[in-house]
Amino acid sequence: MKRSTRFRAACASAAASTLLMAAPAAAQDTVINLSPSSARAAVDTTRAKPMVNRLKAPAESLVLPDRSFSGVPGVSGVRNSPFAPRAFGSFGIPYTTTRVQLGLRSGANALAASDANLLSVTYPYRAIGKLFFNTPQGPSYCSASVIRRGVIVTAAHCIQDFGGGAAINSGFRFVPGHYGAAGATLAQREPYGGWWAQGIVRPTVWANGTDIGCDAARDNDIAVLALRPNAQNQFIADVVGKLGYAWNNYSFVASPKTGNLRVAATSTLGYPAILDGGNIMQRADG
Repeated sequence: MKRSTRFRAACASAAASTLLMAAPAAAQDTVINLSPSSARAAVDTTRAKPMVNRLKAPAESLVLPDRSFSGVPGVSGVRNSPFAPRAFGSFGIPYTTTRVQLGLRSGANALAASDANLLSVTYPYRAIGKLFFNTPQGPSYCSASVIRRGVIVTAAHCIQDFGGGAAINSGFRFVPGHYGAAGATLAQREPYGGWWAQGIVRPTVWANGTDIGCDAARDNDIAVLALRPNAQNQFIADVVGKLGYAWNNYSFVASPKTGNLRVAATSTLGYPAILDGGNIMQRADG
């Protein structure tokens, strides 16, 4: 969506299926219980690097960049135009990408830098955060979202490498509403504190390396984590709220505009490393 590209091969269908929260009948889940001592392995969040799926990305030959946009006469490829191709994607459908951050102003009503995270601690943004954990290569993080009273969802490749068997990462700690721009205070980085995982569910086909798909585009690159209540015996959703979720193509419709592919309007929230170094939450609508 951000690169305004079109997939032309089998990987396209595999990549799309990971967005549907689908549960293929052949996929089985494995529950991993974490003991308090092993679960609370301290993570150095100041050194944490974004987790990268170690499966290779689909071959570049499968991706065709959009070099012009013919949907609006006379503005094909105009840089900085409101009709520029980067704002419309492969099918001429608009999308946006922006920081979840209040802008700083000057003058008598200036917004202080200490207030820049006010947007990220409002709902629904505060239900999204960073999941920190330890890997054999060092501390790392992924994006995650609250979907049940005490449950978050993230990618399976954040739990373990594809085909990793029983070997998983450790010290999973979720920080909702994280804001880590330069100069951010602890209150901004962890406005609701950190929440430790007590259990993980991830597909067996991911763990044993049999998940269908192509390269990094796998049907079941998804995992859920149950979080321990905080010191006040509150569940995570009682504090920050939770998101809804859908499955099996709910709300997806086919249209000639999209080549009769089944699509839906989405808002994607998280901390991609390619934008602001992963320090500020990003929102992409398309």
